[in-house]
Amino acid sequence: MNEKINEHGYAIYVIAFLFIIFHLQFFLPYVFNEMHFYSKGDVSLSFKYSIEIVKLLGQLITLFVALAGIVIAYRRTIAFEKSVAISQDNLLLAQNSLTATQEKDRLARSDERFSKAVDMVASSSEAIRVGGLYSLEKLTQEDPETYYTTVIDIVTLFIRNRMSEMQDSITDYVNSFSEDEIPKQRRLPVDVHAALNVISRRDWIEKINPSFENIHQDTIDLSHLDFSCFILDSIIFNNTNISNSHFKFCSMNNTVLNNISANNSVFSNINSYKIVITNSEIIDTQMNSSKFIFATIQNSDFYTTDFTSCNFDETEIKKCEFGGSYFNFSSFLDTEIENCSFHHSELNGVKFISTKLINTTIDISSNLKKATFDNASIINNTWQYLKLDNALIQDSTFTNGTLIFCNFHSSIVTRSKFDNTSIKSSGFENAKLFSDFSNTDLGVDKVKTAWIDNNRTQLPKDIEHEKQSLLNLQIERLDRNPEEKAVFTSILKQLDEYDELPPF
Repeated sequence: MNEKINEHGYAIYVIAFLFIIFHLQFFLPYVFNEMHFYSKGDVSLSFKYSIEIVKLLGQLITLFVALAGIVIAYRRTIAFEKSVAISQDNLLLAQNSLTATQEKDRLARSDERFSKAVDMVASSSEAIRVGGLYSLEKLTQEDPETYYTTVIDIVTLFIRNRMSEMQDSITDYVNSFSEDEIPKQRRLPVDVHAALNVISRRDWIEKINPSFENIHQDTIDLSHLDFSCFILDSIIFNNTNISNSHFKFCSMNNTVLNNISANNSVFSNINSYKIVITNSEIIDTQMNSSKFIFATIQNSDFYTTDFTSCNFDETEIKKCEFGGSYFNFSSFLDTEIENCSFHHSELNGVKFISTKLINTTIDISSNLKKATFDNASIINNTWQYLKLDNALIQDSTFTNGTLIFCNFHSSIVTRSKFDNTSIKSSGFENAKLFSDFSNTDLGVDKVKTAWIDNNRTQLPKDIEHEKQSLLNLQIERLDRNPEEKAVFTSILKQLDEYDELPPF
C-alpha cells in the first residue's frame, strides 16, 4: 500500500514540474522582450511587457499556490491513510490477541468440562453417569478433532466394563428359563443404553460439524460381550466388531448393523422389525429361529452361518453371499432375493411363498429337499447340482433360468410355468409334473421316469406328440406299483377338490 502511495506522490510532483515548464515558455519571451526594449529606451513597450510579466507572475504564483495546496492535501491524505492502516493493523492485532485469549479460555473451559464429565461417568450414581456420557457427546460435537477419539474410547470402555459386570446376572437370567420357554426381553440399564446411543450417533457429528469428515473412525470393539434378552431397538452398530458376542432373544426393531464384523456370534431367537444389515461380514454365526420382518439385508457376506427355522417376511435380500450357510426349515414370505448366491448351502424344507428370486445362484451340492415354492417367481436363476427330492413347486414361474444336474426325485410340480428355461442333465424320477414345460428343453428320456397328466401337463413341442404313448406307459407302471398309484391318485384328487396342495 505504501509503495502505491509513493508512486502517486511522485506522479503529482512530475505533473507540477511539467506544468511549470509549460507556463515558463510563455513567461520567458515577455521577460526577454521587456529587457530588450528597456535596453533600447522604449519605455512604452517596456512598460507594456512589464505589465504582462506581472500578470504572468501572478498566474504562476497562483498556479504554484494551487499546486502547493494539492501537494499538501495529498500528503495529508497519505498521512491519514497511513494512520488508518496503522490503526487497522493495531485493531487486527488486538482482535487476534483477543481471539487467542478467548480460544485459550475456551480450551481451558472445555478441558475443565471434559475432566468433570469423566468424573461423572465414574460416579456411583446412574443418573450422574448418564449426564457425564451426554456431556462427553456434547464436547465431541463441538470439537471432534480434539475429543472424538478419546470420548469414543472412554464410552466403549464404559460399555465393556458395565456389560462385564452384568455377565453373571445375564447368564443366570437366561438359564432361569427352560428350553421350551422364551425369556422375556428386558430394558438395558439406562447408562448402558445412553452409552450405546452415543456410539450410535457418532456419524451425526459430521452433520453438525463438517470438520468431522476428516477424522478417521476406528472400529468400535464390542466383541466378547453378552447382550442376551435385552431390547436393542434403534441402536446403530456402525463400523463395529461384535465377534463372539451374544444377542440371544434380543429385540432389534429398527436396529442397524452396518459394516460390522461378527465371527462366532450368536443372534438366535431375535425379534426384528425393519432391521438393516449392510456391508457386513458375518461368519460362523448362529442366527437360527429368528424373525426378520420388513428387513433390509444387502451387500453382506454370510459364510457358514446358521439361519435354521428363521422367518423372513417382506424382506429385501440383495447382493449377499451365503456360502455354506444353513436355512433348513426357514420361510421366505413376500420376500425379494436378488443377486445372491448360495454355494454349498442347506435349504431343506425351506418355504418360498410369494417370493422372488432374481439373478440368484444356488449350486454345488446344495440341498432343497422337501422345499416349497408356492407362487414364487424365479427369474434368471442358475441352479446346479441341487437335490430337490420331495419338493413341492406350485403356482410358480421359472423364467430365463438354467437347471443343470438337478434332482427332482419324487417332487410335485403343479400349475407352474417354465418359460425359456434350460433343464439339462436333471432327473425327474417319480416326479409329478403337472405344469407347463412347453418352452423348455425337457427331453422325453427325463419324462419317462416321471408322472404326467393329460390335462395338466404341457410338454415341449418336440415331444408333445409322444404324450399319449407316455401316458399309456405310465398306466402300466402304476398298475405294477399299487402304492405309487395310490399316491398319484390322491394327489390328483386333492388338485381336483382344492386346486392346490398343502406344503409338506
